[in-house]
Amino acid sequence: MPQLSLYIDEDTLNTIESQAKIVKISVSKFVIAILKEHLSSTWPPDFQNTFGSIEDSSFNRPASIAFTIDAEREVL
Repeated sequence: MPQLSLYIDEDTLNTIESQAKIVKISVSKFVIAILKEHLSSTWPPDFQNTFGSIEDSSFNRPASIAFTIDAEREVL
């Protein structure tokens, strides 16, 4: 497995070590988990709760499009 060296301040290292100890994993596994979470392309937790949370009259629901104008599909 590749290795990575980082220069970080003492306070940050202490925070990382204490957080890793709380969840009972190594510092390396803790940092890997944080990096994977930060670099993932998933939506943040509770993102779906933002739906409908904006009160703004400029947001309009587009008119429905009739499926009759859709391209014909090949029958399989």
